[in-house]
Amino acid sequence: MSSRKERKGKKRKQPLRKAQKKRPSEKKQRSSAKLAFMSKPWVAGVVFGIAYIWMITRFFVNFGAHPTRNSKLINIHSTFSETGEILIFSILIIVFGYFAARILRVYKLPRRWDIVAGVVAFGALTALYAMAFTEELSPNGDNAEYLMNTKSLVEEGSIYRLNSRADTRNTLASRGLPIILAPIYKIWGFDLVKMKMLIMGMGLALFPLLVLLFQNYISLSKSILISMVVVLSPHLLAAACNIMTEIPYVFWSVLTLLMMQLLAKNGLNQWKYLIVFLVSILMTYLTRPVGLTMVATAMAYMFFSVPWIQYLKKGSIRELWKEDTFRYLVMIVGPLILGLLFWQLWLSNTGVSQAEIFFRGEIFDRFYINLESSLQVFSQMLFRLDTYLWYIFFGNYRVQPLTIWSWPALLCLFAGMITYMRKNNLVFWYTIICWIIILFASLTPAQMVIIRYMSILVPFFIFFLFEGSRMIVKILGKLTGRKLKAGWVNLIPLLVMAQLMFTSFSSDRAVITLNTAGAGPNYDDYVEVARWSNQNLPEDAYVACVKPRIFWFYSQKDTRRSTTISEFHSADYEKEKLELWKSQGVTHLVVDRISGASRQSILPIIQNNPDLFQTLFIAPTSGTTTIYKINFE
Repeated sequence: MSSRKERKGKKRKQPLRKAQKKRPSEKKQRSSAKLAFMSKPWVAGVVFGIAYIWMITRFFVNFGAHPTRNSKLINIHSTFSETGEILIFSILIIVFGYFAARILRVYKLPRRWDIVAGVVAFGALTALYAMAFTEELSPNGDNAEYLMNTKSLVEEGSIYRLNSRADTRNTLASRGLPIILAPIYKIWGFDLVKMKMLIMGMGLALFPLLVLLFQNYISLSKSILISMVVVLSPHLLAAACNIMTEIPYVFWSVLTLLMMQLLAKNGLNQWKYLIVFLVSILMTYLTRPVGLTMVATAMAYMFFSVPWIQYLKKGSIRELWKEDTFRYLVMIVGPLILGLLFWQLWLSNTGVSQAEIFFRGEIFDRFYINLESSLQVFSQMLFRLDTYLWYIFFGNYRVQPLTIWSWPALLCLFAGMITYMRKNNLVFWYTIICWIIILFASLTPAQMVIIRYMSILVPFFIFFLFEGSRMIVKILGKLTGRKLKAGWVNLIPLLVMAQLMFTSFSSDRAVITLNTAGAGPNYDDYVEVARWSNQNLPEDAYVACVKPRIFWFYSQKDTRRSTTISEFHSADYEKEKLELWKSQGVTHLVVDRISGASRQSILPIIQNNPDLFQTLFIAPTSGTTTIYKINFE
């Protein structure tokens, strides 16, 4: 046994040992000091600032070597307005930096400064869209068809193929865009400037609408920053300069989601929201058939909002009817579904319905092929200038192979979508359902087509990309046993958005360049021949040409397609074409150099039968387009 002195000594030493255990080692002290340093908001701000300055420097250093300068399709050296672009981009760079600092919590300012910065961003975006504006009708024949549908809707009360001899009813035509263009046509006729300004205004209106929509889920600063990056997308900018359905569709879809969100918060007693919701959901569907996604979105959101298990346990349907969300599901979605069914039946009885087109062929095989194609182009359509150049100048550019960064981008997208799926979020349901319908409905897996169809989801892809990046950073922090501060959680997402912004800048320059330089002398000649035909051909003329809808717009003569790039001249081909034209009553033929198709397959027919074709007019600009009269008798 130990003595009393020894026991007292041990008692005295024990508190000393405990004190020594509590005192952190020098290594732990240094680690704690390092963590304390890293937790400072300004440190994340410095890291972002260094990366941001590097991006800015790289962008402006390469500013004068833009790929469109060397494009074979256009000559931009005398028309490229670099000064205005530099000013607009500089303003947007400053605004982005301001919001990045706010999100990183480098400093605190009153909320009104966010609104001021948002107004400045909106002004810069307006200037950018104005620079890209063009009065010219795009060479895409769809532009002319929507104008044809507008004229038909106003003058005939329905939509017909006015360029065809029979003026057949076009049951598959989307009525949404002609409806909003109809008042302009009724008052001013085919005033392309006013029509394009209306569509451009809808594109710019996406900025405040997206801010209001995203603000339901994230802060005002993040909402403005993400909305700014969305509206900068070259896919939206290019669509806002054309008479196409992309911008009106995105406008109506965002407005519908916003109204759904407001109704979910305030109930059906808010009649103003309900009326706007019904109008916007109708216009979304009328603008594009994929708009039926909105009905499915409302169904999914309401269905998963009802506490089914709770009411099933009670076993009372009356109790379930007391649930507001269930009543809304029956009272709103039910009539919408019935209306869609009757509409498809009416279309089927008068022609071909959209449902019939949808279920043609092997839809599941089509889905898998389109899915593969969409996954290949997702990150490229957002982050690669080369891909966008291929998209608008596809004769000169090829889609680049996937990079190592494509998979992290997809991972962030799906992480964001899964996060909001767990929250039963409206934006999630709309995005995933719309994407699935596109994959089932697209009849071609061509990447250029898939990019165009997916462009309507760009606002939501970017939103989930930001939120998914944040979620992955949080998960990585938990896996390493560290709870990251808000500044560090937002650092990577902000860098992703910054990279996306600078890629959009470069692609936007391509849009501005193309619209400023125009479609080139070959297209100008084609239009000039069409205008000449309007004044000089007889009313019963029937013209065969490569772009019949555009030729109809400028000539107002009946037209049909003469050839395609997949056709090639041969003796049998020549004989079949002449017999076809004679049987259908074709009176005139146009040879152009827009695509080269008419020169490779139609011009040899004229050269082999000089007595059959009489030259009427050659466009004087570059002499690339000629119209001939066919003398069958």
